[in-house]
Amino acid sequence: MVKSSSSRKLKDDGVKTTWIKTEEASLDIDTLVHYGFAEDRCHRCGIHNSEISGLLMQCGKCKKAYYCSMKCFNDDLAWHQQFCQTSRIDYAPSLEDATKIKVNLPPRISIEPIGENLYRIKATHHQSILATDASGHTFKPNLNDGTIFSYTKGKSHEKRGTVDGHKDVRKLYGSGPLTLTVDNGNGKKVSVTVDPAEAGPPKIKIEEIRPGLYKIVASDQAGFPVTVKGSDSEGNTFQNLEPGSFFTYDKAWKGFHQEENKHVQQLAGQGTLHLTAVNVDGKETTIEVAPSDPSQPKIKIQNLTENLYKLKIKDPAVFQGPLEITAKDSDGSPITLKNNDIFSYVDAGSGKTHQQPENDEEHGAFQKIRGHGNLTITVVNCFGKEVSAFVSPGSAPPPSLRLESLKDGYYKLHASDPNDEHLTIQVVDHNGDTFLPALENASVFSYTDAGSGSNQQTANEHPYYGSVQKLRGHGQLTVTVTNASGKTVQAMIEPAEASSPVVNIHELEKGVYRLEVSDESGNPVTILAVDSERNTFNDALADQSIFRYEEAGERSATQEIQGDSRHGGTQKIRGKGDLTITAINSAGKESSIVLKPTEADPPYLRMEDLGDGFFKVIASDGDGEPVKVNAADQEGNAFAVEPGTVFRYEVAGKRPCSQEAREDGRLGLVQKLFGNGNLTFKAFNAAGKESTLVIQPTESDPPSLNIEELRESFLKIVAGDRDGEPVAVTAVDQEGNAFVMESGTIFRYEEAGKRTASQDQRDDQRFGTVEKLCGRGSLTITAVNLAGKENSVVVTATEPDPPSLRLEDLGDGLRKIIVSGKDGGNVVVTAFDSQEYEFTAKPDMIFRYLGTDGDSGQTYQQDSNHGDVSNMYGKGELTLTATNDSGKQATAKIQATHSDEPKVELVEVESGVFTINAIDPNGDPIMVHAEDANGDSIVTIPVKSTFRYSDVGPEYSKKDGDVYDFQMPELWITCYNKAGKKTKTKVKAPEKKQAEEPSSPKPPAVSSSAQSSGAGEPDSPSKRKKRILTREVRDKLIFWYGRLGYPTRDEMIKKVARLPESCGIRAEDVELLPWIMNGRMIRTKDLHEKVLENTTVYIEKEVDSD
Repeated sequence: MVKSSSSRKLKDDGVKTTWIKTEEASLDIDTLVHYGFAEDRCHRCGIHNSEISGLLMQCGKCKKAYYCSMKCFNDDLAWHQQFCQTSRIDYAPSLEDATKIKVNLPPRISIEPIGENLYRIKATHHQSILATDASGHTFKPNLNDGTIFSYTKGKSHEKRGTVDGHKDVRKLYGSGPLTLTVDNGNGKKVSVTVDPAEAGPPKIKIEEIRPGLYKIVASDQAGFPVTVKGSDSEGNTFQNLEPGSFFTYDKAWKGFHQEENKHVQQLAGQGTLHLTAVNVDGKETTIEVAPSDPSQPKIKIQNLTENLYKLKIKDPAVFQGPLEITAKDSDGSPITLKNNDIFSYVDAGSGKTHQQPENDEEHGAFQKIRGHGNLTITVVNCFGKEVSAFVSPGSAPPPSLRLESLKDGYYKLHASDPNDEHLTIQVVDHNGDTFLPALENASVFSYTDAGSGSNQQTANEHPYYGSVQKLRGHGQLTVTVTNASGKTVQAMIEPAEASSPVVNIHELEKGVYRLEVSDESGNPVTILAVDSERNTFNDALADQSIFRYEEAGERSATQEIQGDSRHGGTQKIRGKGDLTITAINSAGKESSIVLKPTEADPPYLRMEDLGDGFFKVIASDGDGEPVKVNAADQEGNAFAVEPGTVFRYEVAGKRPCSQEAREDGRLGLVQKLFGNGNLTFKAFNAAGKESTLVIQPTESDPPSLNIEELRESFLKIVAGDRDGEPVAVTAVDQEGNAFVMESGTIFRYEEAGKRTASQDQRDDQRFGTVEKLCGRGSLTITAVNLAGKENSVVVTATEPDPPSLRLEDLGDGLRKIIVSGKDGGNVVVTAFDSQEYEFTAKPDMIFRYLGTDGDSGQTYQQDSNHGDVSNMYGKGELTLTATNDSGKQATAKIQATHSDEPKVELVEVESGVFTINAIDPNGDPIMVHAEDANGDSIVTIPVKSTFRYSDVGPEYSKKDGDVYDFQMPELWITCYNKAGKKTKTKVKAPEKKQAEEPSSPKPPAVSSSAQSSGAGEPDSPSKRKKRILTREVRDKLIFWYGRLGYPTRDEMIKKVARLPESCGIRAEDVELLPWIMNGRMIRTKDLHEKVLENTTVYIEKEVDSD
């Protein structure tokens, strides 16, 4: 807690600052840490000493605060004086103490004008700055130190924008003064007020949407609503104008006018339009809008139908005055018309201009006007703008003419005039010949082409039409009707064609016809006969002629007269294709009829079956004419044949398509045809008719295929063809392996088994060269001849012979592996004992199989008589298996030979010093262990090693150079061979000597007599006690066993011997661990048991029994 008892003033550079009395205040810890206690930063603004070139100044009182300038010092004086107070009582607050200090500094705020109605806030010791106008409106978010703002009188609201280059300026609008309240968050508040600036007048502008259409844009910067007033130059006012309104303004004819059309205010007034925007303060802004220039009226002459119009007039001015409409023709004669009138206008000719009302069924009443020249219509609006339109006069209507078509080629003439004027009717043909007397209205007539004759006009009576006129002329007939005004109308018709002659053909009997020709005019008729190749047959063909018509085929077109008992003289015509008979009358009209030829009979074609696939070609023609025969297979291969040919047709297969002439003992000369597919025969006669016959090929005989069985599974292929043609032989096993074979091949086929499918050529003493085939599954042998026919035989594979396996006894337990295969292939030998242990074995290998109590294994040694010998150590009987390439096997089994124990001899070279001599009967290496009385291995010793032994003194084992040194109650030397046999020998301790007696050498101890099956019992010294493996010792041993990298027993003894006594274990303690595998590792299970039982390892000194 910091308290102030009085107020003091500090003068510096004219700035007067009052210390603020306070009872209790809180301190911002972050500010305190960063600035209050930093020697390299300003206590007020936090600027770093390096940023001002090391010019920080120290407070002269407290010596704790640093400032960059007097300004920062003065600004921070009210806050810092409390720490100076503390400093005077030798109290420098730490960070922990600072949390206990509470400083309640009053906030400070100042408003800095930076432009017209533009301010910047400066505030210190504040948590928030609240801005409120006189109406109580609070501006959110709160203001802050450094905020730039403006304040204008208006409706309470806020905008943001850029003012005089200052970005993000807060533009505040409100009523009355603006109160800025600064709160430090601890109950201390300071307020300042800012008076509002007066708001300016409202803004108004006009946006032109399109020519003549405007939009009012008006706003008040204070946010209050704006009212828009409108008036013209004469003071006429317009209503319903507001910001956003659309309007048009035109010059009024008189006075003013306003109406709304589709949300657009249409205004018309006198002079300029004044638009005034007024805000709530009564401030105004006025703009002016000039009226749109009056446009000309628009006039449109709408053409309803031919020479019928509608007058449409429109004044673009919104509020137009009266329109003046005048109409006159070229002579100036006035015509009365008004808007939307329907009228017609035609040339009056030599008559006067006149106007009369008429009525039309479709368009109702209309004005019928006749005048001279163009009709001019002029429209003038109230502003003097005018526009004119012209209408050309229509011609006087011509008379009407219609030729009504009746039945049978007759027409009825209908002629009339709209003005009932006199009509003149003239009828002229294409050559200009006029028909007289002239036709009249309602006349009925016909018109026919005169052909080469002259024009004719005759009057006749028709049963239906009464009096009719028959006209004959040339070309088109033109009927012209002319009224009194000289207006004409024409109608044209084509002449009716003259009738064609009639041609008929009556079939009297099959292939015999009678020609009948007639013409209604009775004039002679010309008859023409032509076939499809334009051959003409005009001789003696006339009406009632009798004739035959046949297809000429390859013969020439002919015409001849033949006698017929029933029909007399008959025309026999032979032509190509259809026969066209045409009859032509004198008017050039013709009629035709088409007659198809009588079909000629095709030739006779058949095949006489002569047996055994032979046929004879039989072909003939009913008229006795020659017949041609050809033959082709499905691929178009042609063969030369003729009637009477004897042939045999077979499929070519692999042979080329061919034709061969051969002599047959039964049929003589025959043709042998080889082709593909069916054989097609065609026979042609002279008329081009053909007959077709298809025969199928005679099946070719398949080749013969026999497999001749010789002996010992040898086979011979015998294949042949009936025609003596070559035969191809193929052989494939079930897996698709192909073998090269041919007729006469001698072979032997065996199952490949594990071998690769193969084919070998070998010499046999009995059969000569033979093929040795090795395949999988049965062998399919196929013989194929040139015709593609095949014959197959399946051969079953011969089972391959197994290899031979024999074990030759060489004596002394040695055996030799003797294997052989009948085919001389590879033979693989494997060997397993009863425990499935696999030994390495191969043909001709010499080995000895020995039983073992240990692990199965295999060693090699040199034998003086047999060279390399393998010793196999296994369990149970040994099974040897020989496997040849075909997978066939042979097996041999033998029992293990008993293995002798190794022989050990300890030679005492001096008192207590021994050399180890050990040998295995089988020559295998021997492993020697030094063991204690419990049978635990101490160390592994190489054969021929030297060691020293004493049973007196502290118990230890060590190695001194090449000599092993043992000192313990009992020492046993145990030798193990590969077969697991062992020999155990107790080492005899040297005899104890009297001090005065000289030493004498001891005789060497021969250990062969000392061999025994078990370890001897050690003598228990009376002065020694057994050491107990406590849990503490065990734990230390296990710790150092892992720490030293899990060494062997000998390695751990050496490493523990170098450890300091503070470790709590000695080298002798290592022996207490349950070592296994000759001291190479520890058995964990025994380790826990050792804790509960006494060990038999003696220590070097006596210990208490507990």
